Order: sequence, then structure tokens, then C-alpha cells
Amino acid sequence: IEEARDRYVDLYEFAPVGYITISREALVSEINLTGCALLGVDRTKMIRRRFSNYVAPQDRDRWHRLFLNMMEHAEVEKQTCDLEMIRADKSIFYAHLDCLRRESVDAPPMLRLALVDISKLKQAEAELRIAAIAFESQEGMMVTDANVAILRVNQAFIDITGYAAKEVTGKNPRILQSDRHNADFYSEMWN
Repeated sequence: IEEARDRYVDLYEFAPVGYITISREALVSEINLTGCALLGVDRTKMIRRRFSNYVAPQDRDRWHRLFLNMMEHAEVEKQTCDLEMIRADKSIFYAHLDCLRRESVDAPPMLRLALVDISKLKQAEAELRIAAIAFESQEGMMVTDANVAILRVNQAFIDITGYAAKEVTGKNPRILQSDRHNADFYSEMWN
């Protein structure tokens, strides 16, 4: 029994996810070490404190609505949301929350949260949006794989060449060769 308990404690405390239990009064009643690390706060400073203190101001209303909805409606057992969170040092990070409502006969309902830092994912999404905007520039562009098969072309490429994207996808860029240039021209262009 002690081994099982120790294993459970290790799994809970050192999980790659922050686990937080929030009372009916919206106060943190439990938090694992990962949750403390994500929020940059010592556990003793988290217990009986408002979780909303760590939600960025622009997301607090959304958090409060979610919390109240889950507390007031027993049929709403699970919800997820993404929020901007504030660490103790005032740095911001993006978090994904999986919220689970728990209730027992002799206790008021509570929320169990699984908190994951998704800052890198949000940054990658932003970089992809920028890349997509750059890709749809006025210059004709194609993207190929390592085997030189065309994966994607932009609208400027379609306008310049007259080929539809589906006509060139999967093909080698050699389909664009004309009979007007010699092999050295294409070799230099490819380099």
C-alpha cells in the first residue's frame, strides 16, 4: 500500500501537467509541483488563493464565466479552454486547461484542472501565419520535398505559369522547362 501511495504521489507531483483543485469559492485547494513551477509560485503561497490571480486580465472574464457555468450546472462535467496566464514574476504564458467538475455527497462541487503550457505551440502558430502571408506574396513560389516533388504553390505561381495547383502538386519542377533554354541555364537556376 505504501509503495502504491508513493508511486501515486510521484506521478501526481512530477507529472508533465499542472494539476490544480479549485474549491466552490474559486480558491486553490490543491496543486502539484508542476503546477507550482508553471505559475512560478511556492505551493504554500498558492493554497487558499484565487486561481484567477494567475489569469491574465484580458482572460479573467472568460475564466469566471467558465468557472461559474461549471459550478452552477451539474450537467457540465468537462470543459476546455486556452487562457493567457501570469506567473509570479509577471511573465505571460499561454495555457490549455482541461476542467473537470467533481462532486461528492458530503462535499460541495469542485473543479479539477489539468494545466499545460502551450506557449511554444502558440508561437509556432503565429510563425506559420506569418509564413503563410509571406508565401502568398506577389512572387511565384513553390515548395518541394527532398525528392523534388512539388508540395504546394502560391497564387502568384498559378497566375504566372497558368498551371492550377492540382496540376503541379506531386510533379517535378521540370514540367516548367521550355525548349528555349539549355541544361546549363536550368542547372544555374536550380542552384
